[in-house]
Amino acid sequence: MAEYDIVIIGAGPAGLSAGIYAGRAGRKTLILEKGVPGGRAALTERVVNYPGFSEISGKELTGNMKLQAEHFGVEIRRENVKRVEIDSDGVKHVMTRKNEYTAETVIAATGTSPRMLGIPGEERLAGRGVAYCAACDAEFFKGCTVAVIGSGDQAVEESELIARYADRVIIIVIHDEGQLDCNALAAQTAFQNPKIEFVWNSAVAEIHGETSVIGVTLRNMHDNTEELLKCDGVFLFVGVIPNSSCISGLLGQNS
Repeated sequence: MAEYDIVIIGAGPAGLSAGIYAGRAGRKTLILEKGVPGGRAALTERVVNYPGFSEISGKELTGNMKLQAEHFGVEIRRENVKRVEIDSDGVKHVMTRKNEYTAETVIAATGTSPRMLGIPGEERLAGRGVAYCAACDAEFFKGCTVAVIGSGDQAVEESELIARYADRVIIIVIHDEGQLDCNALAAQTAFQNPKIEFVWNSAVAEIHGETSVIGVTLRNMHDNTEELLKCDGVFLFVGVIPNSSCISGLLGQNS
């Protein structure tokens, strides 16, 4: 059982930043990450809003963060944390599938997972035309027609990336015409993109296809009428869920 001053769960930008500060402070620090260091940010093709960089790839930015954390003595291991417990002395026990670590302090920087709608066809066609990450999957839709569900910052901004590959990007919006949930700049950019169009007052009721997506059923929010929209892929950007299951038993405790 290895002992540390600080164990950080998650090696996304938040976890790596915490590691840099902890390492500089001379604390024995371990970062545990179940996937690739950098998190979802590492999959972002272009980052244009990080201070000090007019433009940089997410992979390069988070890669630099990882190197900086390691420079200050932070240890990074690829392990999936199953649970965290606190003993009677206040010591934190971090359990992975193979190992147990103890620490005075545990920082949870576990990030989020995409929220699913749970509509027919979504789970069955996931990875076969249904996607949740434009940076990961947009290039697979070259020359295609793609439906995007959602109208927040993520949906509209990622539609710009999808439009670099797809011939036609159709954003399905539940609001009245002209009303988006994203920031004004993203909305303006999307409205001016000739490859992007909008279907207003609509929700996706079902995703169709056997081995790949062939279309979606749109339901009008005003009169509940339905129509089929033919498309080759569907990207869902309807929010995220915190990846907090490993610390769920501790939520609300003061330790």
